[in-house]
Amino acid sequence: MDNNALRWLEGWFKETCDGDREHAYGIIIETIDNLGWSMHVDLAGTPLVDTTTHLPPSITGSDDD
Repeated sequence: MDNNALRWLEGWFKETCDGDREHAYGIIIETIDNLGWSMHVDLAGTPLVDTTTHLPPSITGSDDD
């Protein structure tokens, strides 16, 4: 994830904070065992609550990333 994407995600999360939501819901970013990343965003309490997307994986970088 590049810096711009991470900054966008941080800004979006901040906008959805209401004093309670940020203590119960959040964003999980993890490494996975086959050289990649997994991200889960809990959309409860946001306008996107009924939205689902399964983006195709993208390959960028090198074996050293």
